[in-house]
Amino acid sequence: MKYLIVGDLHGNKPNIYFDGFDAIIAPGDFCSDATRKDMFEALRQNLQNPGSKVNWYDFVGKTKARQMVLKSIADGRKILEFLNSFDVPVYMVPGNWEWIGEKDSDWDFLRKDRYTPMIEGLENVVDVHHRIVDAGEHQIIGHGITSGPEFPQHKEELERLKKDPKKFKQKKADYERQMKKVDSLFRRARKPVIFMPHNVPFNTPIDKITNKDSPR
Repeated sequence: MKYLIVGDLHGNKPNIYFDGFDAIIAPGDFCSDATRKDMFEALRQNLQNPGSKVNWYDFVGKTKARQMVLKSIADGRKILEFLNSFDVPVYMVPGNWEWIGEKDSDWDFLRKDRYTPMIEGLENVVDVHHRIVDAGEHQIIGHGITSGPEFPQHKEELERLKKDPKKFKQKKADYERQMKKVDSLFRRARKPVIFMPHNVPFNTPIDKITNKDSPR
């Protein structure tokens, strides 16, 4: 089989000049990222001051923030519609830039799942997040959403988390739950597996990209 692999488009329509592929692998981040600057600033302030609880939308106000989110989703939908138009399976996972619904947000607008409606009606799009899907010669296992170590691997991050025992316990339990889920999928596999995570290849030989704008 021939796969076209394209990901982290962030609202930018890719120039696909290949043809003859049997399927598309697209590991997330379809929505555009006008909110990135404000998200980084909120993260920067919260890291510098552990007592701070600044939200990115505090900088622009909820009215403008709502418009930014809806545009981000609309841009993501256009990307998926474009990939869907090639009439081959599009195996994908949600990235951390998809608006899946933040359960712990204090803004009800962000708590709503807007990812599921974004992919509805796209007959070739196959969400493989925490699923195992048969793809002919292979089986595909997906692990989306997260964009950093599910459990802290940087010393300073780990020390910061340990200061909140309840959050530390919750974070570790969530990591173990996800690990167990993905492990069970691998154990079910009966063909060569294509593992499709959205996550970064942290601290591996292919960990090559550094975002100098990121507070981390």
